[in-house]
Amino acid sequence: MQDYSNKRFLVVDDFSDFRSSVKAMLRDMGAKDVDTADCGEDTLAMCRHKRYDIILHDYNLGAGKNGQQVLEELLIGKLISHQCIFIMVTAESSQAMVLSALEHEPDAYLTKPFNRASLIQRLDKLVERKDALKPILQALDKHDPAAVLAASTTLSQQDKRYAPLCQRYRAGALRDLGRQDELETLLTGILADRATPWACMALGSLLHARGQLPRARDVYEQGLQSFPMMPGLYDGLAAVLLAQGESSRAQQVLEEAIKLSPLAIRRQMELGKLALENQDFASASRAYRHAMEQGRTSMFKSPDNYLGLAQALTAQAGDGSLDKRVQADINQTLGELQKGYSNDPVVQVRARLTHAQSLVKSGDPALAKKLTDEALTQ
Repeated sequence: MQDYSNKRFLVVDDFSDFRSSVKAMLRDMGAKDVDTADCGEDTLAMCRHKRYDIILHDYNLGAGKNGQQVLEELLIGKLISHQCIFIMVTAESSQAMVLSALEHEPDAYLTKPFNRASLIQRLDKLVERKDALKPILQALDKHDPAAVLAASTTLSQQDKRYAPLCQRYRAGALRDLGRQDELETLLTGILADRATPWACMALGSLLHARGQLPRARDVYEQGLQSFPMMPGLYDGLAAVLLAQGESSRAQQVLEEAIKLSPLAIRRQMELGKLALENQDFASASRAYRHAMEQGRTSMFKSPDNYLGLAQALTAQAGDGSLDKRVQADINQTLGELQKGYSNDPVVQVRARLTHAQSLVKSGDPALAKKLTDEALTQ
């Protein structure tokens, strides 16, 4: 068993009995520094003031942020280092939840219930891997792609077990260094040897950025034949299709990704925007509604989701009048928007204008004019 006496642990779960049970297991394993929290907001606050080595974080924490949203903020805000082990813990096993969580690549996924023996087995392997990758991870923390490239090359030569993982780090370093020709050669070689989802996404993205749209499309389509459960490949293909002017097909591809992983707010936002442009107002309404609901506890919360939903609901009426229930839905959506962004004058103006458009269709031109005049004045 690894030595855990100097590791700093954080256990996050909304059930106190579970927190106590895991803390007791860790104590039995020799851990001395074990903090606990019962919500995602506390996780973020604690990680701003302390660097943890290992975080065991429940996915479903009830009201507030879920584990996926917490991991997003930790990574984007750089509140945890690359050397930190983040384990997503859950009693759920639905495809939507698992795929959404795995898209953000936690170090491991642990299903409740588990015992001390299974926890030790999982942690020992993760600590061993992090220790082996330490030079690479330290270079990543320092934002030094040249050092990442050197360290990954060295490790792949020293220990063949980590060669496939080192290839991925090498690819990321070459991308960050702008060495596109070398990156394309590396990725093409990897895929020639064996289809790998991350390499498909990386090569497709590179070819798209270089304007080689037909080749990028081929890479994504071939990748999806091998890995139909990888939502990121659908995202890449949709972006290429949109760049090729095939917006309807791009929307269909995004909808396929949403079926697999519906809890990704940015994908829902992209689908809402694309469906609105395609005048598929029913699909736009569904996507924006999901994005709005998920955004209430996400760092990706955006006023565009509220405005997009209101615009799609209004447009669904076509040349006819708005149903009273639809107008009530729009009023509630825009009311929540104005309350949540009360200090943003641009959002207030956009909300009034969007509200006015709906009121024209629901037969209240006087109030529509009043809101339009207020928006123009502001």
